[in-house]
Amino acid sequence: CLLSMNQNNFLLCMNVEATLQGCYLYYDANNCAWICSGKVTGHGFRVHCGEHALRAKASGETSTFYTTYPSEQGDRSRSPNANGLFEYLQQYCAAAFSPDSTTIDILQKDYGNGGVFVYTEIE
Repeated sequence: CLLSMNQNNFLLCMNVEATLQGCYLYYDANNCAWICSGKVTGHGFRVHCGEHALRAKASGETSTFYTTYPSEQGDRSRSPNANGLFEYLQQYCAAAFSPDSTTIDILQKDYGNGGVFVYTEIE
């Protein structure tokens, strides 16, 4: 992993940081490992984390992330494929910005259109 194992290098996505947008990380404190990274624009980290929580509960979700870290409230919580529970992961801000920032335009554009992120068709 290219990231420092010291979580103190990043802010938890709590309080005002939860309203920011940008790149986030999920940390598994039980296994002392960064296990997921992602990006969010259009709404804050807190909202995006809520979306992840819903998908972790969904019984039909096939993503490796949600299979490995299902919700304790979901059908897969006792699966032998589970490495932990989603509720015990910690979300950190890797790089964050205010949605009111003047840079919002460039951050919401795809890399191919002069932005800094690469977006899928769904995003």
